[in-house]
Amino acid sequence: MSKSSFETRPSSLLLSQPVIATNSEDETTLLLKINNASSVNETPVEYKLYLRRFYILFAFSWVTMEQNLIWITYGSVETYAANYYNTGASMINFLSATGPIAFFPACLLSVWIIDRFGTRRTMRLTAFLCMFGACIRCVKFDSFGKYNIIFPIIGQIASNTSGPVCMIMQAKISSLWFGPNERSFATATMTQCSTLGVSVAYLVALLVKDNRSVSYMLYGYALISIVGMLLVLAYFPDKPPTPPSPSGDLSTHLPQKGNSIGSVLRNS
Repeated sequence: MSKSSFETRPSSLLLSQPVIATNSEDETTLLLKINNASSVNETPVEYKLYLRRFYILFAFSWVTMEQNLIWITYGSVETYAANYYNTGASMINFLSATGPIAFFPACLLSVWIIDRFGTRRTMRLTAFLCMFGACIRCVKFDSFGKYNIIFPIIGQIASNTSGPVCMIMQAKISSLWFGPNERSFATATMTQCSTLGVSVAYLVALLVKDNRSVSYMLYGYALISIVGMLLVLAYFPDKPPTPPSPSGDLSTHLPQKGNSIGSVLRNS
């Protein structure tokens, strides 16, 4: 089921190479060049809102929720986690601090990855990092003693590296899949799922009483991350077959070759 509407756009947008602004051109000039493309023939275009957009919203929101859930895991059960890994509270606090520490370098890298590889491969990488991070935290050997802390350190760094994608891609998902009147709802839903992940972690922390419950908690979070990976693998294309609106259509015709950061720096 889908909603559709018909509009027209210059056929040159379909057949010609993308129009790229030079250093001396601003965004307004670029849009004028696109809108005034040299063609008098116009081709009817159908804009559709696909029901599957809500699956995309759910899958992305799930991954966003689980990423924040994994990030705050140990901060919500500091005392029990310190006993579980036979370490001090300062090390447990460091596990939560890996989120802000990893954010800045991962943010710059995430912008380039999204621009270079598109939403589908970026989301697969994000879901995999979350799953890998959550699963490796479940590893614990009695013979390792206090050195078991290396597994949650690796897991936290891996999952927290994917955090910026969950923030950066929200507006892009809304623009590609939702109509103008739905984008505020879609973006707000994805944003609130970040808070939902933190809330779930603190609610689960109320059930943690000993080492066994810490272990069960880690296994449960790993299962949640596996579900997120399966959701993304099942269906998460770069964009819908037909754009939802003219603005969504325009975004698919702008250059997508990893040059956005360089263009911003050159035109600033």
